[in-house]
This record gives sequence, structure tokens and C-alpha cells, in this order.
Amino acid sequence: TLFGWKPNSSAAWTVADGEIRTDGSAGGLLITTTPFANYELRCDYLLAEGGNSGVFLRTPFEPTNPAVDCYELNMCDSRPEFGTASLVGRQEPDGAPIVAGPGWHSWHVVVDGPRVTVKLDGKPVLDYTDATESPLKNGFIGLQVREGSVAFRNVFLKPLGMKPLFDGESL
Repeated sequence: TLFGWKPNSSAAWTVADGEIRTDGSAGGLLITTTPFANYELRCDYLLAEGGNSGVFLRTPFEPTNPAVDCYELNMCDSRPEFGTASLVGRQEPDGAPIVAGPGWHSWHVVVDGPRVTVKLDGKPVLDYTDATESPLKNGFIGLQVREGSVAFRNVFLKPLGMKPLFDGESL
């Protein structure tokens, strides 16, 4: 279901066959209903040929500039600027530009304090530390559709720095 998620636009998000999907007829984000600070996020994505979407990290409900008010982890198959695995307006991926071809791809993202590390299909591709005067401390997580259809599956979130409630004897 889409429990725990809320769209910030008219984009039609659905769940079918274990996938969160949208056809790309409208742009926007599917946002978590709870903000998060430090976390590990894993998800798979499938992007239509020529598509452009992303995963927004520590975002407001309606971001206006991903270079300032959130971290946008970009997904596209052929963009000269802000290619796949770049943080839009902040940092390109390590090494050569990444062109993620057709088929499913997997993100493993760790957002911890001012640092964002990213693996794409198991390979480290980005290590970014926000050295600005006011690094983002928390915000929502957003699945983006911008151009073309996109699907997400196996979305897992693990908050970091949590302490167990149960000490083995009492709560």
C-alpha cells in the first residue's frame, strides 16, 4: 500500500505486484509522512528509457531548489548534467559519468550527519559531505517522477542511532 506516503502533486502513484509505480503523466514526489534525520535507505528502481527521476533525501514537502533545500539523488539514462548517482547541484558521482541502462537498479544510501554515501548496484559511487554553514539535518524522503514512467520496489528504511527499548528485563 501507500501507507506512510503522501503525494505532493497530481502524479498518480499506485502499488501493483510489489511495486510503487507512476506513469509519468505528471511530475512530483511521493513523500514519507514522517521526517527522518539519519538513516540507511535501500530501494530498487526501474526507469523508462529517456526518463529522469530521483530520490529526494531530507527534503521539505515541496522542495524548490534541490541544490539548497534537499539532497536529490538523480536517476536518468542520458543526462549531460546531473547524471545518475549525482546529488543535483552538489556533487557528481565518483569516476566517469554513470549511465544506468535498462532494467532494475539498486540504491543503497546512508545519510548520517552531514555525510551522504551512495552505492549503485552494489558499487560505491558517491561520498558527499555537506560542508555548508547549515547542512540539512532532517526532512522527508521522496520518490520522484519527472520525465517518463518510474517504478520502485524493495524499499527499506532503517533509522540510525536508535537504542533498543527492551533491555532484556523490562521496557
